[in-house]
Amino acid sequence: MFGRYIDKKNISLALGSGSAKGIAHIGVINRLVEMGCKINALAGTSAGAVMAAYYAAGKLHLIEEYLLSLNAKKTFNKLDLSFSGGFIGGKKFVNILTEHLGDIKFDDLNIPLYVVVTNFDIGREEVLNSGSVVDALRASIAVPGIFKPHFYNGAYYVDGAITNPVPVDVLYDRGYKNIIAVNLNHNIHARVKSSMPSIISSLSRTIEIVTGYLTSTRVNNAAEIITPDIEGIRMFDLYKAKDIIDEGIRATNTIFKHGKIEDKCDSKTKKIVRILSGRD
Repeated sequence: MFGRYIDKKNISLALGSGSAKGIAHIGVINRLVEMGCKINALAGTSAGAVMAAYYAAGKLHLIEEYLLSLNAKKTFNKLDLSFSGGFIGGKKFVNILTEHLGDIKFDDLNIPLYVVVTNFDIGREEVLNSGSVVDALRASIAVPGIFKPHFYNGAYYVDGAITNPVPVDVLYDRGYKNIIAVNLNHNIHARVKSSMPSIISSLSRTIEIVTGYLTSTRVNNAAEIITPDIEGIRMFDLYKAKDIIDEGIRATNTIFKHGKIEDKCDSKTKKIVRILSGRD
């Protein structure tokens, strides 16, 4: 912890990976803003990178409205099949990003954004914060075996969750404080039925297990961790957006109920009162 409180006027957000579970980030961000928090920087991986980028561009409402408009049929119509590198090509996803964000660059964003990707060629984590935002997002969501790797700046990139599922250290190493992490893979639930999984289920479950264990090594420098409980949400359950967003709001409310986020001035005033009353 950075202290006995989190200064709500100076928050940094590390948004974790989670495919459709990442929709919970919308609820988290909206609730933090409603409670008067000021977000000064964001780092995101995979779905977390997407939601962070929309917020940093001032357009989070666009992806929220889009997701709330989906049903199961519309969701699967947005997936373009591929026969090389992964089951899904990703062109339709890029089209949606471009429609909403345009040819936006990192320098055009309202607040600093850091997108975590995995360089497939050299097998290392990289952090993108310059150039094309859409290219960075397409690289960060490229779940191995499901989405085609994204070729960008002379290299192939895959899902940032492979190397850093909750990028707290990306912010911490750059001097940001009051880091709130959103961990969507904190609880790996047992399978209800032990049957042979499909190829996609096998791949997505493997990623879930790997990121779940890797996350525990990445959140040590977080001032607070928000952990939405989204059991049973599968990779492409985008049409369940309302329930997922609501869980993001619920999980965020818990840290306010426990008094873990305060205005810096209010916190100092309370400390003075405690000192004067002999309680500190």
